Amino acid sequence: DLQWSDAFSMEIIADFIQTARFNSEFSSSEQMPQGGLLFVGSFRDNEVDEDGFLMKQIKSMEQSSVKVNRLFVGELSEHKIHEMISDKLCLPPRYTGELAQLVHSKTRGFPMYTIEFLKSIIQSNLLTFSVKS
Repeated sequence: DLQWSDAFSMEIIADFIQTARFNSEFSSSEQMPQGGLLFVGSFRDNEVDEDGFLMKQIKSMEQSSVKVNRLFVGELSEHKIHEMISDKLCLPPRYTGELAQLVHSKTRGFPMYTIEFLKSIIQSNLLTFSVKS
């Protein structure tokens, strides 16, 4: 949740990433093992200003040869939620359609809300596993 980070924390993270990149490129293979650093951060793009310090720091890292990959996660369609529920419950889609409609209407397809809603109905025993003999 990098959208809540402060400028100082972002500077430390950026310096650490850039230092790790420098050390992995220029270390002697006999004295220091070569390695790398994988840093995974997330932020809500609707809560970050394009000219804010987070975006400036990301742009700075991109310009300094640090490889930055962005993965945009959008809303899930009712169809995708239906597929996911059917797959996770190991049930044919004809049995999970109404649940998928309910989940989509309650969460509007936001991935985090979808997962949390499903967890809550399981914890509330509204969705249970049953073996028929």
